[in-house]
Amino acid sequence: MIATEIQMTGELLIDGAPVACPECGDTQDLTATSTRLPVPAWPAQVHCRAGHLFEPMTVTNGLITAVLASRTGRTRAADDDTFCTEVDGRLVEGTLYPVLMVDDIRQAARLLYRRGVKPQARREIRSAKRQIRGAVREITEAASLTPDQPDAEQEPTAARAPKKRAPRCPYCKGKGVHRLKTRIHDTTTVPCSLCSGTGDATEI
Repeated sequence: MIATEIQMTGELLIDGAPVACPECGDTQDLTATSTRLPVPAWPAQVHCRAGHLFEPMTVTNGLITAVLASRTGRTRAADDDTFCTEVDGRLVEGTLYPVLMVDDIRQAARLLYRRGVKPQARREIRSAKRQIRGAVREITEAASLTPDQPDAEQEPTAARAPKKRAPRCPYCKGKGVHRLKTRIHDTTTVPCSLCSGTGDATEI
């Protein structure tokens, strides 16, 4: 008889009562291995998560064989590998530890992509956009600050001497006219007779 093994996820229930380790009382995720003796009623070896080994009379070689024969199996990553069978008049039920399948790998790859690769790609895209916007901004600012350069270099022109202002007429104070305050005349202003209406003292 070839030794077989079942690994639980959660509790192994026999008539509704969980199988527990007699040393630590652990009932979760037990592992049961059949012995090499070709006797279905012979007790199997059970390990708890702490590594304690015990041989309960309720967990036998025949129970392990019946569990493996009644398991539902899995077709998708979201499925549970459950079993429910009757052994020696006792109802045995529970959930087996999932065996790795192709859909598990596919779902794990999608999860890694969503958590790692995709966010990293988004960060790189955002960084590239910021760099492009920064480069465009620098080019625009440089273009606005740099004056247009002519194709041929222009010869420097001599600085123009400031234009001297002509002296004002002292009589009309450079206005060239006199404002009359009388109502006899139709016009209220008359040209200055000293500078001939130019307001320039050089005309005097």
